[in-house]
Amino acid sequence: MKIDREDIRILPVPFLPGAEAISGRGIRNDFRRHIHKTFIIGLVDSGERLLKVGEDLVRVSSGEMFIINPGRVHSCASGGPNGHSYRIFSLPPEHMRVFASQVSGRREEIPFFEQSKCRDRELAEKFSRLFETIRRPDSDIQVQTRICSFLSGMCVRLSKAPPRDSHAGQNKWAIERACEYMRGRFGGNISLDELAEVACLSPYHFQREFKRYLGITPHEYLMDFRVARAKEMLSRPGDIVDIAAALGFFDQSHFTRIFKKAVGVSPGRYRKQNPPAKP
Repeated sequence: MKIDREDIRILPVPFLPGAEAISGRGIRNDFRRHIHKTFIIGLVDSGERLLKVGEDLVRVSSGEMFIINPGRVHSCASGGPNGHSYRIFSLPPEHMRVFASQVSGRREEIPFFEQSKCRDRELAEKFSRLFETIRRPDSDIQVQTRICSFLSGMCVRLSKAPPRDSHAGQNKWAIERACEYMRGRFGGNISLDELAEVACLSPYHFQREFKRYLGITPHEYLMDFRVARAKEMLSRPGDIVDIAAALGFFDQSHFTRIFKKAVGVSPGRYRKQNPPAKP
């Protein structure tokens, strides 16, 4: 059986200074007892991770998450000779406090997580989506929404003293103001914080209420609007590179990826199949 070469990659996490996204592949090394100043939030992708937290030995299998609180003494190792693969977020504790405080609407203490292992499929899926978004972001809104959704979800579902939600019910007018704002500035790089301010809501409550009201995230709404405008612009003469720039995409490759995901064909093929009307 082929054994993967040990490999560790580290990326900064946008909008969270001091946070890192770490991926380890085929790791067989035993890590001695140590502490971190940050939260360590991880997901095992393959193999098994052995955690010694205090006097407890915790076995974390593929698809399961693990959480180490800041300052907690622990050691870790692979559960087999072929190693294990994992992804980790290293998060300064003050960031976690911010997301807990957004949920309750008041200043919260830094959350504490009693369980070192977590079997929560929904959170694991959010973790994976966020990690992939950090690797290949589509927009600031997408990154911020997925950060907010995952970390606030952790605080609510897993912390010892979950923050109480300070906002109940839909806010139709706040969401419609945000939609109008996006339609008027679709060519720019709009942030989640910016939209939350327009809606007069915290980022946590804004992204949650937006999805509850429309059934999609702010990022998905903005991408759908850009694709609709792209169809209109492709029906007229003009360079596809210029269209991508005018719509706020990073480059033509980014535009093509989003357009094809929504329409089923690339912008170039769409234009050939639906040629601009001759004057």
